[in-house]
Amino acid sequence: MDVPATSAPAAEKEGRADRPVAFLRSARVVSLCTLLSRILGLVRDMFMARVFGAGLVMDAFVNAFLIPNLLRRLLGEGALSSAFISVLAGFKKKGDDRTTMAFMNAVVTFTVFLLVGVTFLGLLVILFFPTSFFFEGQDAVKMDLTLELSVILFPYVLFICLLALVTGILNSWGHFATPAIAPALLNIFWLGGILLAVLLVSGDGTPGDITPERILRIKVVSGAIFVGGVFQLLMQIPALQRHGIRLRPSFSFRGSGLEGVLAMAAPIVIGLAPTQVNIFVDRIIAEEFVPGHGAASSLFYGNRLMQFPLALVGIAMGTAVFPLLSELAARKESHALEKTLHRALRLTFFLAVPAAMGLLILGRPIVGLFFQHGEFDVTAASRTSSVVVAYAFGIPAFCGLQIVTRGLYAVGQPSIASRAAVVAIGLNLVLNLALVAPLGESGLALSTSITSTLQLIWMWSRLSRVVKDDRATLHMTLRSLFLSVTASGAMGLACLLLLDLVGEGEGLLLKTLSLLFLVTAGVAVYGAVSLALPGDEARQVLRSLKRRPPGPS
Repeated sequence: MDVPATSAPAAEKEGRADRPVAFLRSARVVSLCTLLSRILGLVRDMFMARVFGAGLVMDAFVNAFLIPNLLRRLLGEGALSSAFISVLAGFKKKGDDRTTMAFMNAVVTFTVFLLVGVTFLGLLVILFFPTSFFFEGQDAVKMDLTLELSVILFPYVLFICLLALVTGILNSWGHFATPAIAPALLNIFWLGGILLAVLLVSGDGTPGDITPERILRIKVVSGAIFVGGVFQLLMQIPALQRHGIRLRPSFSFRGSGLEGVLAMAAPIVIGLAPTQVNIFVDRIIAEEFVPGHGAASSLFYGNRLMQFPLALVGIAMGTAVFPLLSELAARKESHALEKTLHRALRLTFFLAVPAAMGLLILGRPIVGLFFQHGEFDVTAASRTSSVVVAYAFGIPAFCGLQIVTRGLYAVGQPSIASRAAVVAIGLNLVLNLALVAPLGESGLALSTSITSTLQLIWMWSRLSRVVKDDRATLHMTLRSLFLSVTASGAMGLACLLLLDLVGEGEGLLLKTLSLLFLVTAGVAVYGAVSLALPGDEARQVLRSLKRRPPGPS
C-alpha cells in the first residue's frame, strides 16, 4: 500500500522530530547485548571445534539442529513475529489496553497449540524415519545419529518460537535489553553442556571418527541446548510483569485480531520459506555432491563467523527499527517513515561493508585463531576459511535485507518479499549446482551471497516505489554506500599490506596479538578515511558511542 502523507499538526510534528533517530539508542542496546551473546557464541563454537572437529559427529549435530533453526526463523522470528508486531502496533495506536491484552493472549494461545502440534508431528516423523531404506554404511550411521539428536533438539522449537513472540511484545513496549540478552543465556547453557560432556565422558580416537564417547558427548550438549531454550523463555516473565503484561490462555479467537496476524503471516511464510528451503537444499547438496564428511560442519562454522556481523549490525538494527517503522506506517507518517528507513540503511551499510572486507581479507587468520585446535585440523581450517570468504561477499546484502524486508512488512507489502524469495530459491539452486563442483561447500556459500545481493537490489527498488522515496534521500543513501565501499577499500589494502608484513603468527599468543593488531589497524584506517570523506555516518556513530546507553524500561 502507498503510505499517504500525514496531516498531523505542526506542533505534533515538531514534537516528533527526533523520533526517526530514536531507534539508534535501541539499536545500541540490542547491539551491546548481542555483542555479549556473540562473544559467548564464538567461545562456544571454539570449544565445539576443539571437542568435535568437523567430521561425521559434528555433521550429524549440524543436520539435527537444522530443522529446529529453520522453524524458528520461519514461524518464530519470521512470519508470526513480524505479523504480530505489525498488528500489535495498530492496537497500541488505539490506546485500548483491554483489547490489546485480549489480542496478545489470543495470539500466544493459538501459537502454543500450533507449535505443540508441529513438535508432535515432527517427533513422529523422526521416530519412524526408515534410515536403512535410504542410506547404507557410514551415511546410515550419520543419519541414525542425526535422528537421535533430533529427538532431543526438536522440542526446542516450542520454546524458541514463543520467545520470539514475547520478544515482539517487549520490543513494542520499548524494552529491548532482556530479549536481546536471552541468546547469551542459551550460549551459557551450551558452554555448560560442552564442559559437562568433557568432564563426564573421556574422548579418544582419530579426529573426525565416530566413537561411542563422541556420540554421548554430543547428546549431552544437545540436552543442554534444550534446557537453555526453556530458560530463555522463562527469563522474559519478570520483564513482562514490570510492564503490567500478564499473559493468560484465551480461546476467544474470533474478533481478537488473530485473523489479521494469520492473514499477514501467510504471505510472509511464502516469502521466508524459499530462504529456509535454500538452507535446507544447501545442506543436501553439501552431503550429496561434496566427497567425504565435513562439508556441513564447514558451512556451519563459516556461517557462525558470518552471523557475527549480521547479528551485531543487520539484526540489531532491524530489530530496533521495526517497531518504529510499524508505528509510523500505522500513523501514516510517510516522511518520517522514509527518513527512518534510509537512515537505518545508511548506518547498516556503513557498518556492514567494512565487516565484509575484514572477513574477506582476514578470514584465514580468524579461522586459524578461533577454531584450529584439538579435533579441528588444518584441512578443516582451510575449508572453513574458504566458506567464510564466500559468505563475506554477501554480508552487506544479508544486513540490508533485514531492514528492507521489515520495511515491506511495516507498510503492509509482504507479497513483494514473497515474490523475490520465490525467484531467489530457483536462482540459488541453479548457482549451487553450477558452483559446487569447482568450489565445493564454499560454492554453496558464494551462491547464497550472490542470490541475496540480487534479492536486496530488487526488493529495495520495489520498496522505494511503495514509500515514494524522494530522489535526494535515495541519492544520499547511495552516496553513503559508495563512500563506505571506498573507505573499506582503503582499509582492506592496509590490512593486506600489514598481513604480509606481520603474518598470521605462530602459537596462540602470537596469533592473537597479530589479529588484534590487524583488526585495530583496519578499524583505525576505516574510521580515519570515513571522517575525511563527506559522509555523516561516522560522526553519528561517534556521537552515539559518547552517549550513555538507556537502561531497560
